[in-house]
Amino acid sequence: MHSSHKGQKIHNLAIVGQDGVGKTTMVDKLLRIKTKQPGSEIIIAPEEKERGYTIYNRFYHLDIEDTTLNILDTPGNTNFISSVKSAVYPATTSIFVVSSIVGSEESLRIWEAVHERKSPRVIFVNLLDQPQAKFEETLQGLETNFSIKPAVLFIPWFEDDNLVGVIDIMAKKLLRGSTGNVKTEDIPADAVDAVELHRSVTYERLAELIEEKDAPDELLIKVMSEAVKTAELTPALAGSAELDIGLESLFDFITTNLPTSSDQAPAVGRASKEEDSEDVERSPDAEAPFSGFVFRTTYDRYIGKRSFMQVLSGTFNKSLKLINSSEGRKLQVGKFYILNGDKSDEIEEAVPGDIVVLEKIEELDTNQTLCDADNTVYYPPIEFWEPRYTNRLELTNSSKDSRIMDSLNKLIAEDPSLKMEFNSDTNEMLLTGMGVLHVDVIKDYLKNMFDVEINLVSPQIGYLETIAGKARTQGKYKKQTGGHGQYGDVHIDIEPKSRNDSETFEFVDKIVGGAIPRNYIPSVEKGVKEALGAGTLAGYPVVGIKVTLFDGSFHAVDSSDFAFQRAGVMAIRKALPDARPVLLEPIMEMEIDVLEGDVGKVSKDLSGRRGKVASYSYKDFTTVIHAEAPLAELMDYTQSLRGITLGMGRFSLKLKSYEVLASNLAEKVIASRKVDEE
Repeated sequence: MHSSHKGQKIHNLAIVGQDGVGKTTMVDKLLRIKTKQPGSEIIIAPEEKERGYTIYNRFYHLDIEDTTLNILDTPGNTNFISSVKSAVYPATTSIFVVSSIVGSEESLRIWEAVHERKSPRVIFVNLLDQPQAKFEETLQGLETNFSIKPAVLFIPWFEDDNLVGVIDIMAKKLLRGSTGNVKTEDIPADAVDAVELHRSVTYERLAELIEEKDAPDELLIKVMSEAVKTAELTPALAGSAELDIGLESLFDFITTNLPTSSDQAPAVGRASKEEDSEDVERSPDAEAPFSGFVFRTTYDRYIGKRSFMQVLSGTFNKSLKLINSSEGRKLQVGKFYILNGDKSDEIEEAVPGDIVVLEKIEELDTNQTLCDADNTVYYPPIEFWEPRYTNRLELTNSSKDSRIMDSLNKLIAEDPSLKMEFNSDTNEMLLTGMGVLHVDVIKDYLKNMFDVEINLVSPQIGYLETIAGKARTQGKYKKQTGGHGQYGDVHIDIEPKSRNDSETFEFVDKIVGGAIPRNYIPSVEKGVKEALGAGTLAGYPVVGIKVTLFDGSFHAVDSSDFAFQRAGVMAIRKALPDARPVLLEPIMEMEIDVLEGDVGKVSKDLSGRRGKVASYSYKDFTTVIHAEAPLAELMDYTQSLRGITLGMGRFSLKLKSYEVLASNLAEKVIASRKVDEE
């Protein structure tokens, strides 16, 4: 059992970057360096072994003298961006690993997740041991594409085209060799120009922050330290994780110059979940009232639910009276742990900055606040990106379906970028993820973790039907089966309602003279609504219609609520074909976030999807295209946009309106619908 971390300097390090940049190798080498163990401690899930890259967050814990390192390794594919955002939340520093040899297709969105958090970040240019490595070009790409102006502190040094060390440009020293065997030397003569160039650029950027051109070195170094802590400046270092070159410099810089958890600004929340409640601050002080935030939830095959919580204030222990302020629910906590790879170590208490694992607390989910019941605070949730790749979950109403739903609900609690909902318009259960890869991994995970298999197919489009003309008809229900019969007779007019009217249906009673008794009128309306649930063209719901009941007849003995309801159904089904029925398709309002260089390609693609661009707006380093397009043309848009923008584009959708579908396209929809019914 571990003791308290009081007095420890706690650094929570999120290792982020796209696939292939060497993040996991960096974590692996750090663990070997710091633990002095020759073997790797890296844990790899079956889904990761199959695909060859990281899919899930991994947590590693190291106590080194008076310093605690919590290392969070993250996936590098934007299909799993929620894991990146979860890891960045508790991080005191995010290490943004970039490759000197591969493109940056995924890096922009990962950088965006880091940038949104506004916590300290460090760039590490990796893979400089590779023959194709281009350090200067990599830095230029970051500045051009991401609007990052890095303050370069370490540059690589090569001899005979081999990486032999890194140069500290502030100290003007060459650090030759790998971790544990680093020798400090004066910089070679042929490195002086490069060092002075980077040094002058870095100093210029520091001077810009204080608007003083001729500031002394001592002041600029102090400014650099403060600017890095506030994320106003992003330092850049260099090396090779594979050769252990530059790693020691990186982590020495972090632990020497960057804030610990106790140095962070107070956590800002509210007194309660109510938006009008007063603001509350909680300082990262072990003596303050306890508060913590659950930034991730997972399920273990043998243990069950695990909630990962960062302590934000106070001291966490089992004796506390706790409340989940996100739900207003009191909780009792038993044992809790720190996680190191696949090993769990129980601890007795935790202090601000600590990341602890709570097990088997079903009432505690991602994005929830746990706090002292007598000193409540509520922290706003992490804003995860909305999933856009939707599939229909095929269910058979068998006993197996309950296992599937239970497993999916557990997975949704674990993965905020996964959503499940029932579409009442199409009578489908829909599962939505971030992309094809995300959904594919989910299927494998369900099989490996819960031993359930799911079948996913393309969802239906929620078309609607309406009418373009008017019609008048009679519906008479008459049935004699011995004894009392059934009799109901209605006469109706139908006509289109205004498209601007918020109400999609209107029923008007114009019965006079007792042609139909008042008590049967609601039954007629009920029958009308039932019939409008399935239109005459393709069985889609009918909207935008006004129905006027103007005449009818009844039988003193045989009339009933049921008879008039059936008469209403019959009247609508006879009237609709004569009222020029048409199909309506959903039109989606879109915001497409892309690099400036991709705007033309994306706009052209939209045009081919019957889309229209309305306007453009601009963010930090991307352009937002405001457009609209039919939903039917967007079913593959997640994959398509990813291909067009090399993974850097993302989009959001919301329903704008329903519009009449062109007759040639409507014919195809109707024909397809009939085939499906057969």
